[in-house]
Amino acid sequence: MTGWRQSYKKITMIQTRLWKTIPLHGTGTAGSSRVRSTITSFQRNHTHRRLWWSSTVLANHHNHQCRSFSYHASVHDESFLVASEDVSVDSRTGLVSSISSPLSSDPLLFQTVIGLEIHAQLKVPSKLFSSAHSTSHTSGVQTMMPRPNDVGRNRVAPLDVAYPGWLPILAQETVQAAVLSAAALQCHFPPWSKFERKHYFYPDLPQGYQITQQRWPLATHGTLLCRPYNIPLSISPTTSNNNNNTTKNNKKPQQPQRNRGQSQPQIIPNEQQQQQQEQEQSQEDAIPRMVQVNIDRIQLEQDTGKSTSSSVTSTSLLDMNRAGCALVEVVFCPDLRSSHDAAAVVLEVQRLLRHVGTCDGKLEQGSLRCDLNVSIAPLSPSNPNDANMLDDDDNPFAHQLPPGTGHRVEVKNLNSIRQVISAAEYEAIRQAQAYLAGTPTGRETRTFHVPTQTTRKIRDKGGAVDYRFLPEPDLPPLHLNRQTFGGRTLEDFLNESLPELPEPAVHRLVKEYGITEEMALVIVADRPAIALYELAVATVRHEISKHEKGEEQTQTVDVNVERMVANWLCNDLFGLVKAAAATATQDGEEDSSVQQSKVDGRQLGLLVALILEGTVSTTMAKKILHELYHASKHIAADSSSSSTSSTTPTIITTPRDIAMAKGWQLMTDPGALHDLCHGVVHDPKHAKQLSQYQQGGKKVWKLSKFFVGKAMATSKGNAHPERLQEALEQVLSQATSSSTTHQ
Repeated sequence: MTGWRQSYKKITMIQTRLWKTIPLHGTGTAGSSRVRSTITSFQRNHTHRRLWWSSTVLANHHNHQCRSFSYHASVHDESFLVASEDVSVDSRTGLVSSISSPLSSDPLLFQTVIGLEIHAQLKVPSKLFSSAHSTSHTSGVQTMMPRPNDVGRNRVAPLDVAYPGWLPILAQETVQAAVLSAAALQCHFPPWSKFERKHYFYPDLPQGYQITQQRWPLATHGTLLCRPYNIPLSISPTTSNNNNNTTKNNKKPQQPQRNRGQSQPQIIPNEQQQQQQEQEQSQEDAIPRMVQVNIDRIQLEQDTGKSTSSSVTSTSLLDMNRAGCALVEVVFCPDLRSSHDAAAVVLEVQRLLRHVGTCDGKLEQGSLRCDLNVSIAPLSPSNPNDANMLDDDDNPFAHQLPPGTGHRVEVKNLNSIRQVISAAEYEAIRQAQAYLAGTPTGRETRTFHVPTQTTRKIRDKGGAVDYRFLPEPDLPPLHLNRQTFGGRTLEDFLNESLPELPEPAVHRLVKEYGITEEMALVIVADRPAIALYELAVATVRHEISKHEKGEEQTQTVDVNVERMVANWLCNDLFGLVKAAAATATQDGEEDSSVQQSKVDGRQLGLLVALILEGTVSTTMAKKILHELYHASKHIAADSSSSSTSSTTPTIITTPRDIAMAKGWQLMTDPGALHDLCHGVVHDPKHAKQLSQYQQGGKKVWKLSKFFVGKAMATSKGNAHPERLQEALEQVLSQATSSSTTHQ
């Protein structure tokens, strides 16, 4: 047995060293093929075993999205426990179940346990401990390695590359940004925090240690409430067309059908009405509630350099421009139980940090990075092989875990929501299969391999002792006092700098303006849009109050104005902003916000007021908004280049000015509409249709539509639809009565 263990250890060492030289995409060279054959031959001669791994994705298993993974072993060694079983994991609940379980009558086997660590690079001008400028994230993914002369070195200070003799000096703006981030995440602030050194060796860490706050963090004990993953944040049904059962189940039940042309709803029998109420209640109960997770700590630390590898040149380069940038690490308690819960937390942190302006939250570019800690816990003590389930005694959250929770596996540097979901599900299934095989996984650090959607082992996970945490001797304790916040206390700083958070803003918009929650979510997703929306609503109300003509019209306007403004903002103005951002950026990562829009809240309000007044139609208003959006840019450029000093008002071109200049105004004068309809009805070309209309019968309704279309075409679409219909009815009535008189 001892000889076999030594041989297997030798196989692992050779395979680990040689496999790194093999390309990942199946286009290996002859040398890599020889490496593969050498490994295979070595394994066959010493262990006589082969392993085959296969993964597949199963949809709608147990009415949820599930992922299944099968592990098959063909073993010629009695010391290896054989277990072959297909299991699946529920994306919404995290329950790992057996598809066909010969070992247990209960198909539910394990519960996924997930903890998160999110690293957010602070959006500040300087680095954490040096005077160098912070990195600005470059767009796009480079397929070729940059040449050394192309890489800027103006963002590296001697301290960032561990040049001897340079000491760290804490930048106050980084502390303020970190405090805002922690306050947005509802954390508590201790009176002081302290920096320490976390020792480990890696090529992108020039100092040999990282300055962090492991034991004395900046903030602690927070609670985060997140909206469930996969609920669409769009009010347009065309933009939320997802092949997902969660989205479909969250739709509100349809209202009873109404008969066309009737104001009363269709009467439903009592039994049917009771069944419908029960169905609505069951649908409401099926809607997932808010995801709650506890935050253990938030620590301020410095970032490492960035290593970039190239498969073309077979080299790796280190970019030290990122070294020393300010990071906040948000450490969550292992309260999450599914991959969708983990995705919801990452999205909520991204939304909050973007909202307060402390991080741009770009996962693909590395300004927001996520580490997963995944383990599984048996649901029943009657499951087989419980004696082999090793508790993770070194886990600092051991007292919060379910009984029998196995060793946690850390998956590093996930840079998309899809990777978070895939990595969590893959690890849950892999650990379940290893447990059923009688060989539970140990503590490991793994990475996510995107082409295969699997995780790969990097190293064994070390404990806290391995990092040799030592207090940082060159930095004093950090006190959150007036000196840190420019003469203000912590409370005053938060009152002045912390904006209204997204969830309170959503509830306020729904309550004060009566818009739907979907509309409020879209508006709050872009923080400047909140002020723009409120200004637009106030402008519409002011304009309508000047042109109100009766109590009935005023009441109708008051009911519809808030939702109408929200529709124009969320659909039309946001559409123009996103289109302009997509055109301006070539990497697909558009930074779209109404802050880049030249159409402000007052202009949008004036446009909606024109619609409510009946001055323009909806089609005309869309054209006016397009002209206003693009014309404002040219006017702003012309005014800035003008050499003459002038007191130009903020709004140079109004929607009414464009409507008058383009002739996009509805005909509302009764006399003009009467003359228009009279000319269309008595046109010799339409004599046959008029004669048929005068005779009456079933075709009267179609003939009326015919004359409406001809009148609208004659006016080039500028006639007011309702008033045109009234004028046409009068003209046709007069023509019919005169024909009867002549007869």
